[in-house]
Amino acid sequence: MIQLSETEDDLRATAEAIAADARELAAVEDAKAKLDLTDAAVVELSNRSERLADRLTPLAAIEKKLALEIQNSGAD
Repeated sequence: MIQLSETEDDLRATAEAIAADARELAAVEDAKAKLDLTDAAVVELSNRSERLADRLTPLAAIEKKLALEIQNSGAD
C-alpha cells in the first residue's frame, strides 16, 4: 500500500504542475493579447508560451502513466 500512496502523491503533484503551467500559459496569452503586435514583447511572450506548452505534453503522459498504475493496482 505504501507504493500506491507514493504513486498517488506523484499523480497529485503532476496534476498540480500541469494546472500551474496551464494557468501560467493562460496568463502569458492574456498578456500577449493586450499588446500591439509590433511590440517586441510579443515574441518574448510567444517564446515563453511555447516553452510552457512543450512542458505540458510530457507531464500529461506522466500523469496518464501514473493513473494507469493506480487503476491497475486495484485490479489485483
